[in-house]
Amino acid sequence: ATCDACGRKHRPDGPALPPPLSERPARLAASDCPKVYVYDIPELWDFDAPWSRLHEVPAAAIFGEPCGDGVPDEFDTQQWSVAMLVLWRLATSERCGAVADPNEADLFLVPTWPAAKGLAAWDRACASDANGAVKHLKFLNERTAHRHFFVVGKGHAVPKGVCFRWWARPRGLLRRATRFAYSDQYGSGGPMSSYGPAFLDDPAEAARLQGDRVLDDGGHVPHLYSIPYPANVHAIRGLATP
Repeated sequence: ATCDACGRKHRPDGPALPPPLSERPARLAASDCPKVYVYDIPELWDFDAPWSRLHEVPAAAIFGEPCGDGVPDEFDTQQWSVAMLVLWRLATSERCGAVADPNEADLFLVPTWPAAKGLAAWDRACASDANGAVKHLKFLNERTAHRHFFVVGKGHAVPKGVCFRWWARPRGLLRRATRFAYSDQYGSGGPMSSYGPAFLDDPAEAARLQGDRVLDDGGHVPHLYSIPYPANVHAIRGLATP
């Protein structure tokens, strides 16, 4: 239903729905966005469209189909899709898009098998010698190493095999890069199959996890940080949802 006075949709049994996030004014200026350079490494890319054409891919191929129950900005988002969500945003954003010139970059994203996938597909990817391509990151040096980062849309224990070259046991400057996954080490000191300590409400463990590990290049999966699974509500400018 629509209110003639305000032009906004109403739930049949409740107040008016807020306008979609994509129709609300941006809170940040372009100058507030870090400039991100995205490496184009075909050997490590497993999404259907290449990075150079990702800006042409429709939102539904990344976020899933819009939900048809009247909730603005809600999509049927695949839980393992965080890397592609980040990459598509960088490929399409007019305000915070990726930069073509690495000399302008504040951060360097290294896409490594970014398509959403389960364990079997990750095992196949990590059995490939193509993972050695990370040896040839042209803009990795003493000045930029700590500004490189990787995003994995699974738990941190999933990239095995020769993925160790960029994930679990990197060598040289790659040890300084930051890594994001759906889980963290939680003080284990080695590979884990679980997503956290026995008791997530352990005050001592919670306090320890707040520590600054930016200067720690050692251990298993150095500079690893946990990120949440993607939500189902996304603001996509210019895209109307039901």
